[in-house]
Amino acid sequence: MNAVVMLPCGPDYLQDLMVPIVLQDVENQFGVSAEDLRGVSKSEKFVLPRHVVMLSLISFGLSNAAAARVVGRDYSAATYAMNRQLGRTPRNAKVRRAVQDLRERVFKRLKAM
Repeated sequence: MNAVVMLPCGPDYLQDLMVPIVLQDVENQFGVSAEDLRGVSKSEKFVLPRHVVMLSLISFGLSNAAAARVVGRDYSAATYAMNRQLGRTPRNAKVRRAVQDLRERVFKRLKAM
């Protein structure tokens, strides 16, 4: 069961702390650059990591709009990612697992700071 972890900081501090960690992790995990994530390609190679970035940031407390701006999208993209990826198909299970794994790695990095 996933628990919500509340960090003792405001949204700006949270964004400044979490965004670089999440982007770096997704870049390493999926082999894409931050520029690729902000690009216009709708290839699955880039869409999946974009969704993982947005869903991970939302799970850490960023708003849909703030999470979407990180990858150069508007809030509707984050809402779409949530609706599409949180379903019950095998592909969506892969995304949920990627988000969960990323969260665990981020918390390990934060503990080490």
